[in-house]
Amino acid sequence: MQTQRISIAVLLLITSLQSSAEVDVNATFDLLKQNLVGEWRGFIAHSGEPVEATFYLTGNDSAIVEYIRRPQKPKASMSSVYHAADDEVWVTHYCSFMNQPRLKATSFSAQHRSLSFDLMDVSNLQQSGDRYTHKMRVAFPGPNKASVTYTGFAEGQETGDLTVELERIE
Repeated sequence: MQTQRISIAVLLLITSLQSSAEVDVNATFDLLKQNLVGEWRGFIAHSGEPVEATFYLTGNDSAIVEYIRRPQKPKASMSSVYHAADDEVWVTHYCSFMNQPRLKATSFSAQHRSLSFDLMDVSNLQQSGDRYTHKMRVAFPGPNKASVTYTGFAEGQETGDLTVELERIE
């Protein structure tokens, strides 16, 4: 039994090292800066609800602040801050559910021009079954186009995706 636990722990460690090696931190963060900074308009994919978004650099260009406004539901607006730390790219999402998941970039697809983030921890949960974002995906499907997908989690299971489709206006 002890050998089996050690083997599982080693396998998890190797898997996490392989996942983090898939993301070139400098190239990935540069891609985010080059493709996100600006003013955007778009909609929520499943409902067509309009959104406006601003992405800007802060902290001597060391972080990207995302602010997504939902004009029809102002209290449901949300922000995220992307940054590189050591050999990893992180995002802290300030959710309309009033919690703050921290996610780490785990894979980059050059073919799909997308970056996936997985949950590392979350603060400000009121109860163990509260809903929060446990995965994010940022994609650039074409010039001046972006999509951000937030995958929710509650009560021990995924609760679905909220995808914001954006087009740069400036």
